[in-house]
Amino acid sequence: MIEQVTPQLLSISLLLVMIASLPITALVSLLLLWRYRLAVTRSMHHRAGEAASGGMEIAPPPAVIAGEFSRSDHLRRALGAPRRDALIYVVAILVAALPLSLVAQSVFQTQLGVAGFVIGVAVYSWPAVAICLLLVPRPLIHGAGLLAAYFLIYVGLSLWAATIQNVSGGVLLEDRSGVTPQAMMGLWISVNALPTLLCGLCFLPLVRSIAGLVLAMVSLLISGFWFATNLLITRPVLLALERFSIASGVGMVELAALGLVLVVLLLLVAGWQLTCLLTAAHRRQRVSDRSLYLDAAYLIFLSMYTLWLVLGGLVWLLCLPLAFGIYKLMLWVLRRLLLQRQIPRNLCFLRVFALGRRSLRLLEAVAGYWRSIGSIQLIVGPDVATRTVRPDQFLAFLGRRLGQKFVSNRQSLLEAVQAMDRLPDPDGRFRINTLFCYQDTWQSALPSLLRSGEMVLMDLRGFSDAAAGCREELNFIAAHVPAEQCLLLVDSSTDRDYLNRTLQQALAAVPADGCNASLKSDDFPRFEFRHGDAAIRKLVSRLCCTTHATPAQSEALQHGIR
Repeated sequence: MIEQVTPQLLSISLLLVMIASLPITALVSLLLLWRYRLAVTRSMHHRAGEAASGGMEIAPPPAVIAGEFSRSDHLRRALGAPRRDALIYVVAILVAALPLSLVAQSVFQTQLGVAGFVIGVAVYSWPAVAICLLLVPRPLIHGAGLLAAYFLIYVGLSLWAATIQNVSGGVLLEDRSGVTPQAMMGLWISVNALPTLLCGLCFLPLVRSIAGLVLAMVSLLISGFWFATNLLITRPVLLALERFSIASGVGMVELAALGLVLVVLLLLVAGWQLTCLLTAAHRRQRVSDRSLYLDAAYLIFLSMYTLWLVLGGLVWLLCLPLAFGIYKLMLWVLRRLLLQRQIPRNLCFLRVFALGRRSLRLLEAVAGYWRSIGSIQLIVGPDVATRTVRPDQFLAFLGRRLGQKFVSNRQSLLEAVQAMDRLPDPDGRFRINTLFCYQDTWQSALPSLLRSGEMVLMDLRGFSDAAAGCREELNFIAAHVPAEQCLLLVDSSTDRDYLNRTLQQALAAVPADGCNASLKSDDFPRFEFRHGDAAIRKLVSRLCCTTHATPAQSEALQHGIR
């Protein structure tokens, strides 16, 4: 009897664990990121004091990969990266859907033949559509078009299946099959609706940066506690508890409670170790920040698919690691075929901190394209803290060691600069490198930040005489960074007269042999920003086509910063 019930119990258990884990992950992630942002903001307003008073020498410049620079190649790769990445994931998920569809044909005994197999592939390929919506920055109308295309294909396959006569367990229907639009929609909803809803909740942009790590810990805790509770009420365990209770004189309820407490403690240790392993893999660039949440999202869908397939027998639990293994193998193969080594072009991103979410939206939009050709360097502020947090920084926050990430003296600056990742991750994307600075150390860290970036994008929307920090940055840029390497982003909220006066005053102080000697404020390139993906693509095009620094300019920059 237990052999017949086990698949059903296991399927229900998986469903309950999934329903519990994902909302809890979203809530915990939201709470932790709120606390993380508060911790960063508080630390930023502290002062390093005497540790920073003596000044900080700049770290050695990063090695530059030799080779020919092609602006057109960088532009093509940057603008085409979202579609290329989406194509890689689509193909990998399609291939992984093939064995799942074959197993479903065997488990559910539908005799639709090729039509049933293709329908299964379409159902199990839905995560590819969801991932495309995440990867490709498109207006709402294009996202709606992608969804319409998928469901039109699904409806077409349903109409094809409706012409098959032999259906479901060998029952022969004379006129047509029992496939109906309601049945096909019910099939899709039963398989894909819940994981889609849960993934949408768990991987909201607000919490996406740490959701993969938190999900690993939460799902391990909940699943371990659930199965431990179920194990506790089995007959052998109850008999063992009864014997131990009689021998020790301790009540069975107390023993059971103590056992569950020990299980929770062990699971907490195991969850922390799992988080440390994922963080170590990210630090060694074995995984990227994006692959952490995309892989987790696909695992959620695979868990739902396995939940149904396991009804045919416990052996079909192997479908989850098999399909996920095929998916990861295909990602590796396709990246080897489609991704090429290139000369990275790094970008330093400066902005008016008071812009808040406006600056964050710009960073995320530009990074969606730029990270395919180079890294992005910036100083952390409250505006971007929760979206740029990396696993090692998050782990330091959980361990109350976030202060160790802040630049307080020369040694900490050297370590922070050397820790910047300038090589691409396995998925071909470069990283966003961040510097944590105190109130009196960011000025000293600025030269290191600018040296590591080949291009400087400065978001001057909302710039006015109240933005003292940006004024200091403009003074430094005018003195040490060639104007050809800069792009100033402005809009109607920029005080342009004040911007011109600030630049002109800074340029007047540049020595005769300086990189920007004899230039005027109007010689610094500017970009009039408009909202929308088209404006972002134009901005990325402008950045890609901006002139590289010559070796002489680079040497002058390094000499000036020293």
